[in-house]
Amino acid sequence: MAALAFPGPGGAAPRFWEPRLVPAAPTIGRSARGRPGSSRGVSAATYRRRRLLVAGAAVGVLLTIHVVVGVVTNVALAVLAPAASSAAQAVAAPAPMAQAAQRTHVVQPGDTIWGVARRFQPEGDVRPLVDAMVDARQGRSLQVGERLAVP
Repeated sequence: MAALAFPGPGGAAPRFWEPRLVPAAPTIGRSARGRPGSSRGVSAATYRRRRLLVAGAAVGVLLTIHVVVGVVTNVALAVLAPAASSAAQAVAAPAPMAQAAQRTHVVQPGDTIWGVARRFQPEGDVRPLVDAMVDARQGRSLQVGERLAVP
């Protein structure tokens, strides 16, 4: 870079006060090396550190977005799932005529839902029947003398 300068009072004045070019003073405290085309003189190690810092920040932002989306999804599922299950129960509720066709069992001391299910379905997998009985009871325990509806 060059600067324009006019001679001072002690120097010889150019003819008609024409400006002359004076070389700019070198920058003190900065490296002459640097990135090509850069006038700031920053070393390659500094650029590498800056790139690593930017990459780390980008990864941090992406992880934060991932966590936030996961939390929002879980909250939405928690809010919507009870409404969906109650709607499914309302649709799946048997008609009064169908309830009369259900089998019943009077609970005796020592009876379990698994034992009652095995009595009504002696062969095969009883897990679906047990799940249906537990859902119908909504998690309540058996009481002696209670009439248990077996679907």
